[in-house]
Amino acid sequence: VSDKVFVVRNLLDLVDEVYGEVDLAEGCEVLMVARRTPDDREQPVVWAHRFGDGRVVYDGCGHDAASIADPHHAALIRAAARWCVKET
Repeated sequence: VSDKVFVVRNLLDLVDEVYGEVDLAEGCEVLMVARRTPDDREQPVVWAHRFGDGRVVYDGCGHDAASIADPHHAALIRAAARWCVKET
């Protein structure tokens, strides 16, 4: 997914649910990781993937209103949507 221009950053203070033991398909590029606990291993929470001519971004954040309202998270969603429709 080398031509993507959106970058996951400024989400360090985002508090959200983290799924564990996620196995990604070959070709997925992890864009953001998180931990359920400080001692847990990093889990992928945002990733990008190409499927044929299509583009897909999975965002595992947004389980509550505070996460969706976070301006950095909203910026990530907008940038990911632009990448998916090939505006970038």
